[in-house]
Amino acid sequence: MAAIDHESVSKQGELKMKDKITAYLKKITLEDQVKYFYFLYLIMTLCSYFWMYSMLTVPCHEYIANILRTTGLVFIGVKLCVDKVWEDKTELSLAMVLVFAGVLNFMLFRQHIYDFDMILLVIGAYRIKFKDILKVWLSVSVILIILMTVFSQTGVIEDLVYYQADHNMKPRHAFGSNYPTDYAAGIAFCAMGVAWLRGKKAGLIDALVDFVLAAFVWNYCAATNSAGILLLLGLGILYFDIRKKLSKDGRYHMMTGTMYILEYAMPIGVVLLFTLSIVYINGGDLIEKINLMLHQRLATSSAGLMKYPLNLFGNAVQLRGFGGTTEMPDYVFMLDDSYVNVALRQGVVMLACIVLLFFRLGKKQAAAGEWSRLFILALVAVHCFFEHHLWDIIYNPFTLAFFAMGDEIRADED
Repeated sequence: MAAIDHESVSKQGELKMKDKITAYLKKITLEDQVKYFYFLYLIMTLCSYFWMYSMLTVPCHEYIANILRTTGLVFIGVKLCVDKVWEDKTELSLAMVLVFAGVLNFMLFRQHIYDFDMILLVIGAYRIKFKDILKVWLSVSVILIILMTVFSQTGVIEDLVYYQADHNMKPRHAFGSNYPTDYAAGIAFCAMGVAWLRGKKAGLIDALVDFVLAAFVWNYCAATNSAGILLLLGLGILYFDIRKKLSKDGRYHMMTGTMYILEYAMPIGVVLLFTLSIVYINGGDLIEKINLMLHQRLATSSAGLMKYPLNLFGNAVQLRGFGGTTEMPDYVFMLDDSYVNVALRQGVVMLACIVLLFFRLGKKQAAAGEWSRLFILALVAVHCFFEHHLWDIIYNPFTLAFFAMGDEIRADED
């Protein structure tokens, strides 16, 4: 038997591997390279914002953020050269309005610099599959939440614990985040992201996981809104799964009325919040009871509307909440809901544009028969009614679907 030349075999293996790598690199088009660069830019931005929203202290954070924005601008310029002509003229118009409103707001008030980050990411997602974007967002977000939780429980960073009278002095853990509701919101949006990817495959196990997460954020963070959203998400998954199994053709068919309610969830939420907030200014026992039911959202929103005018391109709003420290601040002014928050800070034009884009996204899901995803967008609208995460990449990834490849979101995708 001839002796085996191990060195020769090893060299042949290395050559085959190099050939495979070379062949793979040749297959990567310029569009693929731009897509991977977008993913890298998204990852770096998420990590940068994670430092802002956690108790981690990172030196030169503003310097890093400015490098990211410069990188993003270069990326957008390259992408515009590589991409095909923007085919949907309505989407192109909305994209231009979004850019114009964000840039003008910054030029007028020299704040809300994160608008640039959001706009660059939203516009940069054009013609990239949202499913792939969401996978990257989820991977990074879940890892960061786990790290933040572990670090806070091992003493690496502080775990802020709040004892507040309106929560019966129940301990509320922030788990390394700036505030308990922010931590809980991160978990809620991650769960909705997973449910979006799972689509029609979501079933009993997915629902049980959501119920466990709801119990966790309720018991340890006392975050009513996020716990409620997680509970509704689990119930919705169960409902769609049961209805699909009971139907003769194995598909769930949504009633037209229910579909319209889900499609218009965010516009309805905007109108309802502004109407109730204006009514609250005039006072009354009934509206005060509604305010208490809505966890003081009408009080904070009406205070904002009385202090700042509704301008097309926003105001220089100074916010100060309870986050970042357990000590009671001397001055507190926080716009907890997203709709009044965006309207007063970024402007009515920006809010209208975001709501319209969410509405169009919902219409696409309804047209494709993606009822569970339409339901998720309605849950996002409800969450934003109570919390300020509508225009915030660290929490809400669904804004990245505005101009992403919607034609990949079809009823037969799963």
